[in-house]
Amino acid sequence: MAKQGGGDRQREETMVDRETYEPLMPSGSLEEATERNQAEDKIREQAALLDLAYDGIIVRDMEGTIKFWNRGAEEIYGWTRQEAMGKISQVLLQTRFPGSLEETIIGLLRRGRWEGELLHTGRDGKQITVASRWALQRDGKGRPIGILEINNDITERKQPENRIRATNALLSLFAKKPSRKEYLDAVLDLILQWSRCRCGGIRVLNDRRYIPYESYTGFSREFWESENWLSIAQDQCACVRIITGDPDPQDLSMVTSAGSFRCDNTLKFVGSLTEEERGRFRGGCIQNGFLSVAVIPIRYGERILGAIHLADEREGMVPPDTVEFIESMTPLIGEAVNRFNLEEEVRESENRLRLLSSQLLTVQEDERKRFARDLHDSLGASLAAIKYGVEAVLHQVTERRTKAGTTAESLETIIGRIQQTIEEVRRIQMDLRPATLDDLGILPTISWFVREFQKIYSHIRVEKEIDVEESDMPEQLKTVIYRVVQEALNNIAKHSKAERIYLFLAKRADRIELMIEDNGVGFDSERMISVKNEEKGLGLSSMRERTELSGGIFTIDSSIGAGTTIRASWPICK
Repeated sequence: MAKQGGGDRQREETMVDRETYEPLMPSGSLEEATERNQAEDKIREQAALLDLAYDGIIVRDMEGTIKFWNRGAEEIYGWTRQEAMGKISQVLLQTRFPGSLEETIIGLLRRGRWEGELLHTGRDGKQITVASRWALQRDGKGRPIGILEINNDITERKQPENRIRATNALLSLFAKKPSRKEYLDAVLDLILQWSRCRCGGIRVLNDRRYIPYESYTGFSREFWESENWLSIAQDQCACVRIITGDPDPQDLSMVTSAGSFRCDNTLKFVGSLTEEERGRFRGGCIQNGFLSVAVIPIRYGERILGAIHLADEREGMVPPDTVEFIESMTPLIGEAVNRFNLEEEVRESENRLRLLSSQLLTVQEDERKRFARDLHDSLGASLAAIKYGVEAVLHQVTERRTKAGTTAESLETIIGRIQQTIEEVRRIQMDLRPATLDDLGILPTISWFVREFQKIYSHIRVEKEIDVEESDMPEQLKTVIYRVVQEALNNIAKHSKAERIYLFLAKRADRIELMIEDNGVGFDSERMISVKNEEKGLGLSSMRERTELSGGIFTIDSSIGAGTTIRASWPICK
């Protein structure tokens, strides 16, 4: 900033300085007035020199009111002298102390000086780190009348240090916190310290495409309830579009180069939109009085796992440098979230395997019981009848008490019984594993199973749509698909009270897709997904396990009174 010289300039500064420093001096006796004038003259003599300094020099009285603001302070903070004079320093600069303001003032009064690092907020909301030195000003009787503050802007020098400190803090949290929830709670505390926002939350995208708050603080219960279960598939808002990475045209003025949404005054922003554009926002933040809002995506590689949501009733609380700093930390947060997710998946998989192992022992024993019962009740009885029939014929032949015709009739009866036994053996064998699956393929086997199913459950109508050729079905999937169809239809017959089943199997592009839909009573699928594994039935678990172990994706969509839809799909390896 260019300096003006000459007598006029000095006279002007002298007049300003007299007005500036008169309130610093206490009123009183003539002697006190003389001392005050001498102090004033000395300060005014130094004013021109203070204005030439590159450091930001501020003088304030003991109540914190700014009495002098040099050109260096103008350059550092952005406010002109006229704008700063008369303001309360702590309010204007939003100063963050190493301890508290009270501790700093007490130390200053005891020693007459203080020095340390302070975090200030500039006119544009930028966070400014200064090396600050304070000196207590006293009158002739030693009474404190003000504070001389010299601030050296060290923001650029501190940025690498701050990033290293933040990185170490995040790594330390990851090493110490045993769960994703505890980690994100601690991370949110750090982020709120960095940003100085009063409210914040961390959303994590789940497998049902909802983005609930895994951690949050400061939000009211009403706000949390209205905003917690946003869906990226159904809802429209800035949070949703940032997580999907697909901002609308009206968002772009508020979107950073890293894909974050940052707004210092939501009322002003929304007021600039058309009615149609406003309809693309839910308006929850504005309704709750948040002027400052930022939504910062959490990424793992190219994949967005969730978002950091910052909000504050005050304007200008999400300045560009703060958002940029948090953006630089999100890859570490994303890495940690991904690792916690993997660990959780491994734990769930281990729990499922343990559950399946115990259930399979039970199922194996039940299957042995059923098989033994079939052998006893069906094959055992048939073979016993055949034995008695053969013995009777032999007895008749031996004693020659019957005619040839009677013997032939007896043998025909035995042959019929043998045929029934053969069919029963075939039924048991088909239940264990259909021979048609190996001899003819999956499509004829499904058709056979549906026919047999409808013979037993004639009140249930099965509509079948097959849009795939046998040659397109990978060999390793045939058994998996058959077992999923078998288990699904048996479950429907046992539990759904359905009257109609729609079975769809097709090849779509490079995938095999299977869908089984019923119009039965349904169930609460959200609760079924959230309950512990040991509370789930083996049927759903075994279908999911078979599908996923064979490289497929398995989903269940159901609600009470609205039926159930089971979907499974597998990629076709070329």
